[in-house]
Amino acid sequence: MRSNRHPGFTMTEVLASLVIVGIVASVLLPAVQAARKESRRMQCSNNLKQIGLALHNYHDSHLKFPYGDEGVSGGWGSNWRIRLLPYCEQTALYDQWQYGKGHGWIFTAIGKENRQLIDGVAIGWGKCASSPLQDFLEDSGDQLFMFNYFGISGAENSPDGSYVASARNTAIPADNHPGGIYTADGMLPVNEMIGIDQCTDGTSNTLIVGEISDYILDAARIEKQDLRPGFHWGWQMGAAKPGKGASAFVTSATVTVRYSPNANVLWADGASVGGGWRRNTPLASAHPGGAQVARVDGSVYFVNERIDINTLTYLSVRNDGQAIRGR
Repeated sequence: MRSNRHPGFTMTEVLASLVIVGIVASVLLPAVQAARKESRRMQCSNNLKQIGLALHNYHDSHLKFPYGDEGVSGGWGSNWRIRLLPYCEQTALYDQWQYGKGHGWIFTAIGKENRQLIDGVAIGWGKCASSPLQDFLEDSGDQLFMFNYFGISGAENSPDGSYVASARNTAIPADNHPGGIYTADGMLPVNEMIGIDQCTDGTSNTLIVGEISDYILDAARIEKQDLRPGFHWGWQMGAAKPGKGASAFVTSATVTVRYSPNANVLWADGASVGGGWRRNTPLASAHPGGAQVARVDGSVYFVNERIDINTLTYLSVRNDGQAIRGR
């Protein structure tokens, strides 16, 4: 009688097959992970390119870039992100925004209408795909989106660590937290609109927006915090009041560059957990080795975390006579 039994695999063959599968997986898995990381980095880069293009379209219409942060009479104002909405396919939201009412830091009549417009609304071009930070934070019952991209208002004017005060270089009151430093020598300062003609260092040599999309560590690399400017107030918040002065310079959508990217400076001056004391939070990202930035010409590049702080300072200032290229 003919047997119906089929030849099977020996134990040796099974084990050999498993070994081969394991080897193939060990080779392919890192490649797949690397491809995913690169895809997320490219998505972040595309966000910055969209922001750069929107800023230029705004400039074409208004002959200047928007305020970095702006204050309104009687309440906190909004910022450059709100001004870019019509140039990022979000005209409907922009058309409903009431600038005179501010954004409503506390849920009062000052900003109630605007807060209702953005409750639970995510802004796609404001999120780095690699970021481990929360997308939304709750404030006064509202779910407010938190951006990963911040305007560059300038850079601390003495990279060696000394500080020289001037009308455009102001110390923020400490108020029980290490105080920060604000400068207005960048492209997106507070309560001021800057034109391309004022970027005398060159549009390819000057930064305008950078990412803060990862936690900031302390010097011992033990504690970490989400130190994005704006605290739990949301992506829309601007300056404390119109005009100039330290109280107006407590802002939410811009930073003054003072530290290297991904620097472990939690609790240092200008980088503490207090809400209004994040003027100097460093650029940061989950991309290995640095963070991405947009230049005034609309191009995007990666800033290595080992960049010399003097070089980063010069790149963050529009008119210091130091035309240092980003690469």
